[in-house]
Amino acid sequence: MVKFSKQLEGQLVPEWKDVYCNYKELKKDVKRIKQGHLQLNVGSMIDPATAGTSDTALQRSMQEYTSLENNMNAHFSHTSSSYNKKQLAGAADEHGSEVLETELMEPLGKAEPHRMFFNHLDAQLNKINRFYKLKETEYIAQARRLEKQLLALFEVQEALVARQTSLLSSQSSSKSTDSNSSSYCADESLGGKFYYCMHANVASSSKKKKMKKKRSCTQKLELTLSRIDIKDMCRNDVQIADRPSWSRSQHKIDLSKRKKKINSCEKMLCTAFIEFYRGLGLLKSYSSLNMVAFAKILKKYDKVTKRNLAPMYIKEVECSYFASSDKVTELMIKVEEIFTKHFSDNDRRKAMTLLRPMQQDGNHTTTFFLGIFAGWTVALLSVFLLILLTQNNYRTTGGKGYMETVFRVFSTLGLVLLHMYMYGWNVYAWEKTRINYGFIFEFSPGIELHYREVLLICTALSSMLLGTMIVHIIASTKEAPNYHGSDWVPLSITLVFLVMLLIPVNIFYKSSRYFFLRCFRRIIFAPFYKVGLSDFFLGDQLTSQVVSFRNVEFMLCYFSGGYFQRRDESACSDNTMFKLLTYMISLLPYWWRFLQCLRRWRDEGDKMQLYNSGKYMSAMVAVVLRLAYVSHSSIALLVLFVLSSCFATLYQVYWDVVVDWGLLQQNSKNPWLRDNLILKRKYLYHISMWLNALLRLAWISSIQPLNGIPGFSQPAWSVIFAALEVIRRGQWNFYRLENEHLNNVGKYRAVKTVPLPFKEFEGGSV
Repeated sequence: MVKFSKQLEGQLVPEWKDVYCNYKELKKDVKRIKQGHLQLNVGSMIDPATAGTSDTALQRSMQEYTSLENNMNAHFSHTSSSYNKKQLAGAADEHGSEVLETELMEPLGKAEPHRMFFNHLDAQLNKINRFYKLKETEYIAQARRLEKQLLALFEVQEALVARQTSLLSSQSSSKSTDSNSSSYCADESLGGKFYYCMHANVASSSKKKKMKKKRSCTQKLELTLSRIDIKDMCRNDVQIADRPSWSRSQHKIDLSKRKKKINSCEKMLCTAFIEFYRGLGLLKSYSSLNMVAFAKILKKYDKVTKRNLAPMYIKEVECSYFASSDKVTELMIKVEEIFTKHFSDNDRRKAMTLLRPMQQDGNHTTTFFLGIFAGWTVALLSVFLLILLTQNNYRTTGGKGYMETVFRVFSTLGLVLLHMYMYGWNVYAWEKTRINYGFIFEFSPGIELHYREVLLICTALSSMLLGTMIVHIIASTKEAPNYHGSDWVPLSITLVFLVMLLIPVNIFYKSSRYFFLRCFRRIIFAPFYKVGLSDFFLGDQLTSQVVSFRNVEFMLCYFSGGYFQRRDESACSDNTMFKLLTYMISLLPYWWRFLQCLRRWRDEGDKMQLYNSGKYMSAMVAVVLRLAYVSHSSIALLVLFVLSSCFATLYQVYWDVVVDWGLLQQNSKNPWLRDNLILKRKYLYHISMWLNALLRLAWISSIQPLNGIPGFSQPAWSVIFAALEVIRRGQWNFYRLENEHLNNVGKYRAVKTVPLPFKEFEGGSV
């Protein structure tokens, strides 16, 4: 049977963890009371004839405690003398909350453990009431905003219908166009804020009559549309009136564009209602979990003290605000009705599927196949290493030029798989530490991959890759020295990987694959898309795959030029255009992140993004000088390369630890860390900081090529250092999301903020 403390830990909203009932602390108070009872029993076993003078004080205290225990009945009463309620002083008056104070009557009031327990219990109840009322007020205000948005959407839709009617009648008479179309009133003197009042002749419907009463023309709904340009709509009305010669096809195109914009607004509102409903569900769950927590801890208290005080206190809990308010339930019912009617075509099953998506838990099938593929991966890796160590023919004939050509193809896929393994480890660590990674990355509820699914993909692809490498070794050894068919093998496995990523069929976790592709598209066109956390997070991952980007460039040259048929490793590396493209390819990930920082600075006005862009600019300078030094070794380039790399490394290490991880806070209660830590072992943070700095120094290997160790050529060392960078990035991922999660916890952000299509103005103010 699962203990309630673990059950509570597993079901609570991670971002609201601090405002839940502190069940563990209350449990400690009950244990103190239990220890007092045990000491009482031990004291009663002392023999007064054999006890020394030192035990006299203990016996006296035990007798006093016994007198308290013997007179505890009926000393906890549910009366006005036991409970005092008063308004919170100071800042708490803003919430209008009440404080519950439990007065323990004599002699129970003199028992310090009991008094401490009920003081803590009262504090927890008051904290929960305050938070619940605060969030409830926020959701009620949000419900009003959504209602206005929905009414505005109805008006725009009515206007579109009226406009379609007016366009049809405008061909016969311009007067009928003026009488049947909706009138748009635009006032450009208010800084681009357009006011409109729609008069549609729809009085035949009683529902539309009610809507007309709510929004009369004297009370104009002042809205600025973020996606529907009212100014253009007004201008087009005038043009239609002045230019009746427009063709019917042009009218249809104009209406089609406006219909798409309105559909886009409808989708935004649909998403907003889904997130709003999810927030209401979390608040309702918050209420029920805390109610259970109070019942459980009071049951434990009664069990220890052998009293029946729980029903009295539970009655007060049931009468408290968080347990008695039904506004959240009413809002949920209302949202279900609205969503079913207006966003699901009166299909309640479809509406509830969208509002309450089922969570995908790891099933036994996933675990079974994960074990199968993991076993295959280990076995194939053992076979591959055994072949390399024992097959002399391969090392002398089949392996000719292998490290400079085919190895670069296989190593690229291996680095990608290593990155996926690190992400699987990240997901496992985030789930174990209750970091809400799905909310942070804005995954759709219920479709995010858990660590078992991620590792299943990794092991399956690893089995395919290792099997392909073994087949290639055997084929290349038999075909040497021609290699006409064997080097098609690495190209084939690369194409298989790409097909599995891009295939538009709903297999291989299509939703996750497409989420990745959408993020990648926004990274490529960074200045033209608003940057979210998942976008710049993926961009940072790409900066750790620079070696893979250069290998992809080599693969395009090697296979498209037909050089793989004779395994000519110098055909690409000696090409001047190839060398120039190497600079561009190596800078691409940093350039994308640089543009993302500039876009975020433009959108958010945060100067820290300019400093962040400076970090990527310094990295680009260091990369250019590094490539120049490797190609043209000289003292001047070496000095510039070392100086730029040192500056970039210091810049990156500082940003990693201080900004991204939020550590090295001088005045923190945890020295040189931060106030809030998720990991209990603090030394792990110190180790991670030093390890991150050490792995950032991998560029030192470029100063002097490492060819002295037998069996390890320069391509092998490049892959080893690239793998270390991927491991460093995996470590960075955990602490980066930990810091983001703690920021959400501090602001109690548990649902994502969805932009609304209409911006509201009341009395001329936003």
